Amino acid sequence: MSLRSLFLTLVFAITVALPAGASAQGAGTPTQAWTDGATVGSTTGAGWGAMAGGVAGRPYVTRLTATNAGVESVLIDGGTTTPPPMTGGIPTVVISPTNLCQAGQTPAQGQCYATPNRVGLALGVPQTDNVNTDLTGAATVETIFDMTVRMNTLGQSLRWSWANLDLLYWSATGLGTADAQVRIRFRPVATQFVTDFTPGNGCTATPIFACEPQQASVQVLSANISFSLDDTVNAALTGAIFATQGAIFGFVNPTGTASAPVLDLQMAAAHLRADGQVQTGQMKAVLPAQTLLNVYGVLPADAATFFSATRSGSTGTNGAPSYSVWSAGTEGTDGLLITVPDITFSAPTYKVKRKVVAAKTTVKTSGSSTSVSVKALSACRKSVCTATLYTTGTAVSGKAKKIASGVSAADGSLTLVFPKAKLKKGAPYSVTIRLKMGSKLVTTAAGLNGGAIAWGNSGSGGNGGSGGNGGNGGNGDQRLARR
Repeated sequence: MSLRSLFLTLVFAITVALPAGASAQGAGTPTQAWTDGATVGSTTGAGWGAMAGGVAGRPYVTRLTATNAGVESVLIDGGTTTPPPMTGGIPTVVISPTNLCQAGQTPAQGQCYATPNRVGLALGVPQTDNVNTDLTGAATVETIFDMTVRMNTLGQSLRWSWANLDLLYWSATGLGTADAQVRIRFRPVATQFVTDFTPGNGCTATPIFACEPQQASVQVLSANISFSLDDTVNAALTGAIFATQGAIFGFVNPTGTASAPVLDLQMAAAHLRADGQVQTGQMKAVLPAQTLLNVYGVLPADAATFFSATRSGSTGTNGAPSYSVWSAGTEGTDGLLITVPDITFSAPTYKVKRKVVAAKTTVKTSGSSTSVSVKALSACRKSVCTATLYTTGTAVSGKAKKIASGVSAADGSLTLVFPKAKLKKGAPYSVTIRLKMGSKLVTTAAGLNGGAIAWGNSGSGGNGGSGGNGGNGGNGDQRLARR
């Protein structure tokens, strides 16, 4: 698949215009049936009818439940690409493509793609001829939704996801294949709906910039997800998700270098709520085991003390970040949860990066043996260190297989020798280095046998479109970013 630019995604936006007679309310979006058949749309793309393979290839919800006061209601069961039920007052979903070419339009960077580079999913309540993405009256902030989404043919290019909801559980399986699916458990959140954007405002640009909406227009109760299919980012980010509460837009921007990777987690909202009070929100970021191992070289069990998350971009405040280990058996994912509470807006960026410098490693193969050498570390000159070498086999695997282990030399260097069959050419590896006494983590390293780890995005930044966050379908100018 060819490299894709990073395009604009609006928090509530699918990329089609409202059908004739649709409600003009801010939180209205076209129905799934209309979106499935659309071959033309707004300036950011068409509906599923314009994609090769059409509706048969789009993601769909197989199961959706809602639990209120301990009582579970099944809303969708055994779902397929057939549009889900439209029953008044009962929440449903709309899944839409972003930046898909319209019928007769030639794919071109900065214009459109033959397949979408984002997929938007929004919960809403059916109306006469559209879906209202304000869940007020059909759910509360205590309602727990449990949803399983099959990514279908687009699962092969799934990368990170962004959601505006209260994330409780996240599981992504079959990554990198057409069998990829995600299961997510969440609560809807109060979100400030913004309609007043100044010309050129960067609230919905990628990366986010110059976002200064002073006050929201109205508050809605919503839950939305944006699946990124952008394959210019490291494949190890597949299955990662960051969820905001109260934001109108969010974006993941890998920065830094392969040896010092940084994840810029960006979000945007108005300074003030519709009632004039200061708008605050929260961020929950889940870095799954494959991201931790293949990007940072750190085991999930060590990750809670490994990272920092610091604010940059717009001025403002937040509560102290916390870091906790997630497990597949409890939260759906082996990995790390980073939580930042009490965030003020308008467009903060949280830079997630490792606290200690990565070790420098080299790989050599001679005959039937391969060695991974670690450059001398001062901590390992003062005290004896142990090193353990792992491989995950592929960039999207979160399973670490131990290859070799050893202890440091007098100069603080480490060399691990093993049969070359244990680390294939091009396979990712990680090294965990600890003090022998007490097992305290010193540092880690990640690499590829015979290659360099790719990191970040290709291309340069660009101007995004400003516009409202008016439900799936949006309002305002939804121009494409140039990246």
